[in-house]
Amino acid sequence: MRNIVIRALITGVLVVIWLFGGFTVLSLIITSVPHIILRTLTGSLGLVVLFTGIYYAMRNEKQKKGAEGYTYVQALGTGVCIAVIVAVMVSAASFMYVYLNPHFADDMAKEAEASLRQSGASQAAIAQKVAAVKDEFSLNRQVMAALTVQTAIGTVFSLIAAAFLKTKKQ
Repeated sequence: MRNIVIRALITGVLVVIWLFGGFTVLSLIITSVPHIILRTLTGSLGLVVLFTGIYYAMRNEKQKKGAEGYTYVQALGTGVCIAVIVAVMVSAASFMYVYLNPHFADDMAKEAEASLRQSGASQAAIAQKVAAVKDEFSLNRQVMAALTVQTAIGTVFSLIAAAFLKTKKQ
């Protein structure tokens, strides 16, 4: 169990570094792409880091079990453990990021508003979308989204990967 927790912490640190470091660096380098799109891109690629961490933890546990065998339930448990620990870490990092950057939701809303105005959207549509964006990027929503998305998608990946990484019956 100790090795699983250590792998989860390493995976969590890598996901957090990618999500926030990747977003920051990309937003500085690629100024023509809206931040909302960069957030989506870095978030999606962050899931790849999570999947990689889950896969390698499962594979490592299977190798440690050797002839004893590695069941589907054991593999699933490894993956879900990694997913939950990473979810808590990403949620904590999201909390710190939004807390330390209190204008984050407003910045995202301003960017959405400018894009909508440029596209010729109606004032009512703009007001509705800006309110939705402010809500989406609020502190509570960012923390809860990180917690639920990382856990749910990590669990789904674990359900699939466990089927392939369990020890085959002889």
